[in-house]
Amino acid sequence: MSSSPGLYIVSTYVPRRCGLATFAYNMASALAAGRGQKLGADGSVAVVAMSERQRRRSYGAEVRAVVRASRPEDYVAAAELVNGSAAAVVSLQHEYGIFGGRTGRYVLDFLERLRKPVVTTLHTVLAEPKPRQREVLQEVCRRSAALAVQAQKAAEFLTTLYDVPEDKVRVIHHGTPDVPFGGSAPFKKAVGAAGRQVLLTFGLITPRKGLQFALRAMADVLPQFPTSLYIILGATHPAIRKRYGEAYRNSLQRAVYRLGLHNHVRFVNRYVSLDELVTYLRATDLYVTPYLNEDQISSGTLAYAVACGKAVVSTPYWYARELLDDDRGVLVPFRNTKALAFWVSELLAHDDARAYVARRAYDYSRRMTWARSAAAYEELFHDVAGR
Repeated sequence: MSSSPGLYIVSTYVPRRCGLATFAYNMASALAAGRGQKLGADGSVAVVAMSERQRRRSYGAEVRAVVRASRPEDYVAAAELVNGSAAAVVSLQHEYGIFGGRTGRYVLDFLERLRKPVVTTLHTVLAEPKPRQREVLQEVCRRSAALAVQAQKAAEFLTTLYDVPEDKVRVIHHGTPDVPFGGSAPFKKAVGAAGRQVLLTFGLITPRKGLQFALRAMADVLPQFPTSLYIILGATHPAIRKRYGEAYRNSLQRAVYRLGLHNHVRFVNRYVSLDELVTYLRATDLYVTPYLNEDQISSGTLAYAVACGKAVVSTPYWYARELLDDDRGVLVPFRNTKALAFWVSELLAHDDARAYVARRAYDYSRRMTWARSAAAYEELFHDVAGR
């Protein structure tokens, strides 16, 4: 779209290894592609990268500035850079732990000095915020021309808990790769799982993922499915590793041996490329998210799983309740090993039921591809820029 407004995206950014950085890169790439451009080739889609480091990363040409999270002066400098640019709109990606200051207050320094309209994507909307969290998020919302969230529940929270006008909020799906629907067997050899029934959980590893419950469930599943393999794909979250080292992963590995699962659980302790991730997902028979708390309002990992045509068994966190509704997956109670094991076994035992759930999820996910998501953002940017 040659008439698309110039845009700055403010977010963590690749090569930083976090879900938000990956989201921002995929969003920028999809927007540039929708405009018939190559990302970084011109200034139509540019990036201000949030960094926790004092030294600069090896960013792509689209990154025009780096903000060190703990430096208030960097937020002011970034605002002045954007103000002096030809950009018509700023896309701010808001997540807790990204911005400096108490409860991320430094982002308000950026917004206060900015003279461009802002569309803020809220990746987390807390149902029970602490007073300062509520105060900061309300101020971010007040200073934004529009807000994008990835679930209807998040929109509901904004209007009922944060006093945001309903007409200021737009639900735009988390983008996903566009992958054809198909069986898992052709991809299993590539991930070293030929002839096995494959379960998968992927993403940065934290205690909140509840993987210990999935391991206990796997011990109950194994007698009926002795060739099954559970792959846990992803590095430990950098913030967890910095504070606690590999204590959680080590506890999981000890549990594997204690439960007699050493030939049935595989840890892939690294951050994989998109192509490799898609291969793992396409090799999967059943995707599992045993998260511990309901307060997760978005999940790129779950979005990617359904977009790759996978049947899912999940605990009922907010995003899963919405995405897996209407027979698009199976929900089990939090921390309930027996229920998790029962439904994993049911879906592994009944190919038709598993295929039915997978197909319903996949068909729903067609509205979530990066091209569709980027088009929805473009519509919102045009609306905001034209006010």
